[in-house]
Amino acid sequence: MTDDTSIPRRVRVRGEERIYRSALQDLHQQAMETYRAPAAALDFGRYDSRRYDFRESHRLYELRLQLTETYGYCIPTEAALEIIAALGPLVSIGAGLGYWEHILGQLRVDCLAYDREIDSARLWFPVRRGGPQQAALYADRALLLIWPPYDLPMALECLQTHHDAGGRAVAYVGEVWGCTGSDEFHQFLETHYQVQSETELPMYGEFIHVQCGTYLRLEEDSS
Repeated sequence: MTDDTSIPRRVRVRGEERIYRSALQDLHQQAMETYRAPAAALDFGRYDSRRYDFRESHRLYELRLQLTETYGYCIPTEAALEIIAALGPLVSIGAGLGYWEHILGQLRVDCLAYDREIDSARLWFPVRRGGPQQAALYADRALLLIWPPYDLPMALECLQTHHDAGGRAVAYVGEVWGCTGSDEFHQFLETHYQVQSETELPMYGEFIHVQCGTYLRLEEDSS
């Protein structure tokens, strides 16, 4: 997707003017204009059961489906982008359509992106074909994992491969001990890395606790 003529929004990141697309504004506008969903129902991913009309659930589900198929499963925020950018250069594995990577590129972050399946007609960013093995080739870059599949070995394979090749930094976007990654992945992350920065993320109206975290390899684990 390259038709970005009307979407950039100027923001200040670490004192410099940068351009990037505000996903939150896009989501809200699409919900209001395309689906006429009430703002209180979306509330940028924070449902309030006292205000939420469950008769809108099907419409909101259709909205969520369209948005996830266009952008991804979670919404980038300025705070999340800043802490990820600070780790650059990056190698992203399981990049999907590359929307987060596209925004990071707008922030002038050096990022390579890989995925095993590529829908070239819908990409936001140049995503190359590849999987966990790429983590070993780019151990000099921070590993970026965004919404890795639940209870599958992909996230753990990426993290272990990167770690064993000497990788020292990881950025992870998803649920902690929840619906992304596997228990083994989260255990490995807790055992071998320490948290550097964390920030919560909004969702497309999900009852899920989503966050972006950056992690540095423990010194005693750097042998």
